[in-house]
Amino acid sequence: MSSSQTPTFTEYATLFTQQLRMLGDTRQWEWDEPAGRLKPASPADGSAAPLEFIYLDSLYREWLRLAAAARPDGLRQAAQSMLHRSVPEGVHDVRAHLLPLVRAAADRGQAIILSPTGQPGLVHRALCGSLEIQLGVDTPTNIMRVGDSQLAKWNLSAEEAFAIALDNLRAMSVQPMRAMAPGIYESAWADDHDAARLLLIDVLQRHPITGAPVVAVPVRGRLLLTGDQNASGVAALVRQLELAQEQPRAMPPQLLRLVDGQWTDFVPAAHVPRLRALRLQSEGQACANQKHLLDERAKKRGEDIFVASLMVGRDADGTPSRSACVWSKGVVALLPKAELLSLVDPHGDKADAVVIDWDLAMPVVGHLMRKTGDVPPRFHVTAYPDADQLARLRQAAAANPLERAAAPASHASNRGNMTLSPARLRALQPQLFGADPSEEADRRRRQWIQLIGEQLADGDARAAVVIDAEQGIVAAYADELDGVALLKFDPRIAHANDWQAGTRLLSVNTYNPRAQGLARDLVPGPKDSGHWGNFRPMIADLLTDDAARLAAAKAGIGEDEWTRALQMGRSAHAAKASKPRDGRPLGCSTPGAPETPAAALQDKPAAASPAPARAPRPRRPVQPVSRFEPKPLVVTLVCLAIAIVGVTQVGNANDTGSAVVAWLVILFFAVMAWRYGRAFYRALFPSAE
Repeated sequence: MSSSQTPTFTEYATLFTQQLRMLGDTRQWEWDEPAGRLKPASPADGSAAPLEFIYLDSLYREWLRLAAAARPDGLRQAAQSMLHRSVPEGVHDVRAHLLPLVRAAADRGQAIILSPTGQPGLVHRALCGSLEIQLGVDTPTNIMRVGDSQLAKWNLSAEEAFAIALDNLRAMSVQPMRAMAPGIYESAWADDHDAARLLLIDVLQRHPITGAPVVAVPVRGRLLLTGDQNASGVAALVRQLELAQEQPRAMPPQLLRLVDGQWTDFVPAAHVPRLRALRLQSEGQACANQKHLLDERAKKRGEDIFVASLMVGRDADGTPSRSACVWSKGVVALLPKAELLSLVDPHGDKADAVVIDWDLAMPVVGHLMRKTGDVPPRFHVTAYPDADQLARLRQAAAANPLERAAAPASHASNRGNMTLSPARLRALQPQLFGADPSEEADRRRRQWIQLIGEQLADGDARAAVVIDAEQGIVAAYADELDGVALLKFDPRIAHANDWQAGTRLLSVNTYNPRAQGLARDLVPGPKDSGHWGNFRPMIADLLTDDAARLAAAKAGIGEDEWTRALQMGRSAHAAKASKPRDGRPLGCSTPGAPETPAAALQDKPAAASPAPARAPRPRRPVQPVSRFEPKPLVVTLVCLAIAIVGVTQVGNANDTGSAVVAWLVILFFAVMAWRYGRAFYRALFPSAE
């Protein structure tokens, strides 16, 4: 346990595992800190571990919200909800416990991946956008989702089961919603089924609102209601969706409006940018969670397939702008559906890359993609567009310049394909494993760890070279800018890793658009693509244990790039135009402060006089008017008076030692009187200096 009162995320995982064992769980778990989950321990016989995980992120954040006295019960209840339970066999046993569930479609997508067959067959219906209706059995300890096989055993059709579930929910919904403000209501049931009440149209229509009903489900346990003619009510719902994205069990951030008895997506004109940013952020997170599971599944199956990331570009103020994915030539991949599609040949000219709107690309290359059963949707690609198809894509992209200008915030022409070592990250950036127990600090730490892991896996692997081992200076090269960023590390790191000038390292980069400005410490070279203005270089040698992949990535970089990185790094280090960046992950994208040129510290050009050992102190600028400063005058008079009195009294000393001490005191106050008198004179007559 940490010294703080609140256990850290890792300590909570230990407590959770212990609680599972106390409840009789015989499964063996390992803590996967970067992913924030418990995963099955590898069997001793070497066989593959089952593909099942317990994600603790939401459980931990909910647990932190409890009072200290309530946490033991909260931990036990959370652990009970993760125990394997069997669904009742008989329809008479289950009928009273059937309830509809409103869930993110991505939740079912995770169940698909974790299912041994890849088809869990959960009963579901589409609702609107990223939301869907599922069927659950409510037990005292958890809610179990129902599959098609259970309905067959009960001899119930999906329509019959949903009708029973809806009647059960209606019987639990006698209490009205609570008024937040005039015309704005929130659910008051607090029974984990609040979201599903949006299916009870008759219950919602009991509340006085202006216009057609509009609802939002910020989290599973909260439903908000207003009318589409209530501008302040709609704004309040959008704000609650924004706030909920950092809460446990956040739902897809959508507004739904009732039209002809059906819920439809509602995006009022006044809130288009905010709702769009929320949607992109939510989609990016859903695809990132999906990617972790798909990577795990591919590893266990021994499949050589690249699970592409959904990258979300950001405007200069950090607002999400466009989503994009990269389709690389010669790579078997699972692509997420994005707004922009970037087609890249890792071994070709980077100027030949094509960035095009997804919908514009489909008539040309859609036949090369096979849609899988994943949720969110993925597309399996094995072939790459031929020259004729690429030409047609470029023509379509050229006809839509606005789409091309909105290129993604990053792409990798040479994917890193490495995994993060938590131990190495802890040694390099201990702040990410700090003891601050606050929920916000813990959230930020986990976000950074996830970002670093994703960058090592999907970032652009480029050359990096040690320039000065004694100072820990490294030059990281970015081929997209044809330039380097200087990074500064603790010299002890250089010594521990036996760095020498010229030692070759690997930088895994992500890029920011040139529209956001050019970083002040970067000098693009003649091969600059013009698309990017900054990059985040992470030195993989300090962050991964994948020695084989690290060596392979370095071997794939041409000798010209290593030479260019070394030469440009030496030039940048000699120029001293700005201080190097902090080479650790948290600071490697922030340009260093400009260096103060030595010539600026001198009164005359350096060529006019021999260079001194140290620059002379600059003179005080001449002031146009004199200033009366009382403090120097007062101190001068006091010190002078003490010195004069000392001179008149020194003759009364009884011995030589006392006389020497007296003269030293007199000398001290005389010097002080001179210094402050000079300061008073300079302030009163500045032009005399």
